[in-house]
Amino acid sequence: MFPSSFLDNLTDTQWQQGFEYTLSQGTTPIIVAETENALLAMISFGQARDPKLQIANEIYALNVLPNYQRQQIGKSLLHYALKHLTSSVYLKVADKNTNARQFYERQGFYNTQIAMYRTIEDFHFQEWVYRYDKR
Repeated sequence: MFPSSFLDNLTDTQWQQGFEYTLSQGTTPIIVAETENALLAMISFGQARDPKLQIANEIYALNVLPNYQRQQIGKSLLHYALKHLTSSVYLKVADKNTNARQFYERQGFYNTQIAMYRTIEDFHFQEWVYRYDKR
């Protein structure tokens, strides 16, 4: 989804600083799936950051290494987060990330048809807001 030129320029230090900042805030759970040797996947979630959406909770990120996708790891992490969030949840999915969009739809999320536009470095992209309503 992101161009290789963008991803190739992200250093381990940048990723580590982002995680350290999030952890230092003390309010955002980050749950990981790992083996003895490697981090396989992670999810972070919590209170919604965009009050305009009027949805109480947000999945901030769910990342699974490509070699470990389609092995129920992402699904397990997502269900863990949903179990710990008290009401409706939203997340944002890049328009061109059809695999992720289909994954979330299989988990009960639906596209709200709210489009958002983001820029990271020089990369511009559209995201859709997906919503999950707890029953």
